[in-house]
Amino acid sequence: MRINYAVKDILKSTPIYSLTLRYRRARQIANWRQQGRPIPPPSIVKQAIVIQYARRFQYDTLIETGTFMGDMIDATRGIFKQIYSIELSQSLHERAQARFQEYDHITLLQGDSG
Repeated sequence: MRINYAVKDILKSTPIYSLTLRYRRARQIANWRQQGRPIPPPSIVKQAIVIQYARRFQYDTLIETGTFMGDMIDATRGIFKQIYSIELSQSLHERAQARFQEYDHITLLQGDSG
């Protein structure tokens, strides 16, 4: 099933979505800690670290290699003034473009980051 990102953004603004998301994230982190913090950490941990560094060092630009599904972009789109992300896969790049087409501060590139 294809996700309609406009509908998802509307749902994200509801209180129940926020509570559900917080619970899910807290559970992911708790499970990761119980497992002895295996590498790699879950996405939520990586996103929290990026956000913490952005705030601590007052970074306003994120450059990401490997867009994948765009979850890092989604988690940080309100933090950074400019986001650049490059994805090797044409199909993943196209999905990210559809997902973030309304955000002028997000630049998505398709190609090899090397």
